Amino acid sequence: MTAEPASKVGIVTGASRGLGRAIALALADAGARLAVCARSPDGLQQTAAAVAAAGGRAATFALDVTDEQAVERTVGQVVERFGRLDFLVNNAGAIVERPFSELSAHEWRRLFAVNVDGAFLCSRAAVRHMEADRGGALLNVASVFATTGVPGFSAYAATKAALLGLTTTLAVELAPRNVRVNALLPGHFATDMTSQALADDVTRGRMVRAIPAGRVGQPDEVGAIARFLLSDAATFVTGASIVVDGGFSSR
Repeated sequence: MTAEPASKVGIVTGASRGLGRAIALALADAGARLAVCARSPDGLQQTAAAVAAAGGRAATFALDVTDEQAVERTVGQVVERFGRLDFLVNNAGAIVERPFSELSAHEWRRLFAVNVDGAFLCSRAAVRHMEADRGGALLNVASVFATTGVPGFSAYAATKAALLGLTTTLAVELAPRNVRVNALLPGHFATDMTSQALADDVTRGRMVRAIPAGRVGQPDEVGAIARFLLSDAATFVTGASIVVDGGFSSR
């Protein structure tokens, strides 16, 4: 096989916008056939259209990653449609910015349900099909907030740190079954999620000053790393947490 995910079949959750869409586009550009999933059907159609415009192929699936039955059903439908499953990108996520003392138990549980439970449910369903075939790869999109203290993001950081623990443990557990597991830790990127903050000159200036590279990242810069980690060029890479943050967490 080539060093790209050409002809491979994969699922990208949270693919309706932002980094999820960028990852889907990078994988489609490499020739992968994709199932793009999210709760928003409108955003998914835009992602699928962008993939098609780039010469790729993507099927859309409306999916709530916290719904165990829906996850099992969707993964099964993807395998039935494409005949196999080679990789999964756990990108679906939620975020809350709130001082810890003001954070509600509902918000805490909601972030864990989406960010951690969702990755668990999707990974478990996907691995069953990968093991039945020729192995595969899981990629968990975490965050530099998992390892770098940022006030107001305690729940979000805790969920992303949990993803890192899941990544390293599954990498060891699944390696004998030829399933690789890695994590991406993005920093500040220009996405829908950060558009409001970046539109404010004061906030944008503060963010940029905290990044040694002197700028926020562009989504395709995460897409390129995801493409590598899911390719055959990375067949000996598992249990890794790759930081993509312009030096933010190295200050």
